[in-house]
Amino acid sequence: SYRSTMKDLSNLFSVPVPHNIAIPLERTLSEQATDFYPRSPVFPTFSFLEQLQDLLSTMSDIFQDLDNFVLNPTNPWLPYQSNTNDIEEMQDGAWFQNACSQSSDDPNLFNLGIIIYTDKTGKGQVNAHGMEPVVFTLSLFREAVHQKPKYWRPLGFVLEFRKSSSALERVQKQSKITSGRLVHNYHRVLDTILSGLIDCQKSPPILRIRLGNEWKVVRVNIFLEAILGDSLFIDVICGRVQNRTATIRFLTHIS
Repeated sequence: SYRSTMKDLSNLFSVPVPHNIAIPLERTLSEQATDFYPRSPVFPTFSFLEQLQDLLSTMSDIFQDLDNFVLNPTNPWLPYQSNTNDIEEMQDGAWFQNACSQSSDDPNLFNLGIIIYTDKTGKGQVNAHGMEPVVFTLSLFREAVHQKPKYWRPLGFVLEFRKSSSALERVQKQSKITSGRLVHNYHRVLDTILSGLIDCQKSPPILRIRLGNEWKVVRVNIFLEAILGDSLFIDVICGRVQNRTATIRFLTHIS
């Protein structure tokens, strides 16, 4: 059965399990009366801290080779400082450098940049509704490591909660009552998926990290360094409401 198969897989692969969370969404009064649009759909989410610990797990041999990381060449435990004007890795950028300069030189404080990526899956006979996995990795890894899926971890899945009819969706975008609601609801879901990351930013966790042949217990300073996705996703992240009329409430320009 499905349950016995999943139980066997859980015993075989010791990985964090998701938690199903009901998230209330915006609905009109007529939709509340007919229950046509779900009020609190359930979304699978993962603990950011558990996933981060799994990513830093000693089971991975990637941490044995310092060439896999973007590190301070003088002392790998101190904040990273770029020695070149070329931006080859994300940590070479000015944003990360400025963020690190504000942190102390405390050797027990370790900076970790977080990169988030999301994109919708396709729809078909097997997957009629589609979903949007939200995954993350570390800017500590070099770009060659980012190309390997096993060094990314899921934070949650944004399931399809929109109306099935594209005509109804167009009506929503034109209505003053429902205009922008899809963006609002998306951010409600994203708030829940990213809540664990925000908690770790407010209260930096203490983790055991391996770099090469050296182990250390450090307090991790979390940076959300980049959010990657297609142009439609970036518009939604910035709160841009798609509208082609003169009544648009928000205008976002991305350069």
